[in-house]
Amino acid sequence: MVTALRYLDEHGAGAAAVSTITPGRFHTPAVALLTLHNPAVTPRWFDGRQSVLLPGEAGGLLIVPGFTPIPAELQRYLADATLIDELPMRPDDLDRPVRVYRLNAAGLDAARMTPPLTDEGHAKPVDFRNAVLLGYDLSTTTARPGETLTVVTAWRLEQPLPEASIFAQLLGPDGAIAAADGLGAPGDGWLLGDTLLQSHTLAIPAGAPAGTWPLVTGLYSQADGRRLLTGDGDDRATLTMVTVLDE
Repeated sequence: MVTALRYLDEHGAGAAAVSTITPGRFHTPAVALLTLHNPAVTPRWFDGRQSVLLPGEAGGLLIVPGFTPIPAELQRYLADATLIDELPMRPDDLDRPVRVYRLNAAGLDAARMTPPLTDEGHAKPVDFRNAVLLGYDLSTTTARPGETLTVVTAWRLEQPLPEASIFAQLLGPDGAIAAADGLGAPGDGWLLGDTLLQSHTLAIPAGAPAGTWPLVTGLYSQADGRRLLTGDGDDRATLTMVTVLDE
């Protein structure tokens, strides 16, 4: 990570999204305070093993070290990124390679995502005030108990949200059949206009009831468990319906 930050110190200008296994403010950002002195660089931090952060301005840099390989469900959103450098490492370095990409576009082309559903059955973005849910990608809309679903949600960031987390839940008749929480880009470092792509894996447990159930998502504060509300007062947004088949 120090090698990556020194690269930005020498070559960076403008937006830079840096993947790290420790994106929290007391870890990699703290190292950056001691290493990254170039005032022209505006860094942001994310864990590429579960998320991708796309700056809201074109031409930004994306740095991905070997310790945070980006999974297939997120790689597709980097199809327009251009590999411009691979940082030299020492023979005994384990965190290899460290690749530097140029992001040719700003944020995310929302047309690549499926918009969430409203209560009226219409599809449109959902405003949670601190972030706007733009859409989602889902691996499958049909699953059996014992199988997994992978859902990627896309969020346009509006303002910082300390202690934030994102939840995804498949809701059955008596509550959540499957649920996953996580956030690869700490909310206290969110910058206006950036796009966050967050991946969740939901395991359908044995004995899950057959039926067609809503897949929902939302934001909450880890500090007190409080969910953020939409402009309509809802504490979650429905993405789509998922059919659970008999075992």
